Amino acid sequence: MPFGRFKGQPLHTLSDNYVAWLAMLNLREPLASAVWAELAKREGAPAVGEAGREAAQVVGRGFRLYAERRRRERQQRHRRHAAA
Repeated sequence: MPFGRFKGQPLHTLSDNYVAWLAMLNLREPLASAVWAELAKREGAPAVGEAGREAAQVVGRGFRLYAERRRRERQQRHRRHAAA
């Protein structure tokens, strides 16, 4: 891993949940391919091609957009309550 909490650790030592989370991020090559290959190896499935990576990135972006919208809504609600 080149960044984060597990910087310097090989992908095969990371937890399944962390590797699955990494697969949802918009990572650059060669890390993106390495993450997908590791995920496929753990699941016993063939490595995912470019279309699978793109689909996961779209889902990940959608989740991030939803989370950002919810964060803004919570901030607005907090401001309204604090002003009252």
